[in-house]
Amino acid sequence: MENGIFEIFKTGILSTLIIGISVISFNIAIWLILRPVICWYFKINEKIELLSEILDLLEEQNISQKHTIKNKPEDNSLGHQFKKYR
Repeated sequence: MENGIFEIFKTGILSTLIIGISVISFNIAIWLILRPVICWYFKINEKIELLSEILDLLEEQNISQKHTIKNKPEDNSLGHQFKKYR
C-alpha cells in the first residue's frame, strides 16, 4: 500500500502540476486585468462602435435605394435603340 497512492508525492509530479496550474491561472488573471487597458490604448472599442455605426448607415442606405429603385418608373427609351443591334 505504501507504493500506491503516495508514490506521486515522492516523484514531484504533484508539485510540478500545482506549479503549472498556478502559472497558468496567474497568466489568465494578468490577461483579464490588462485586456481593458490594451483595448483602450489601441482604441479597439471605439473602432468597433464606429464600424457598427457605418454598418447601420449602409444598411439604411441599401434599404432606401431598393425602395427608390422599386418605385422608379421604367424608361426604356435607350433600350429600344440598342435592341436592333443585338
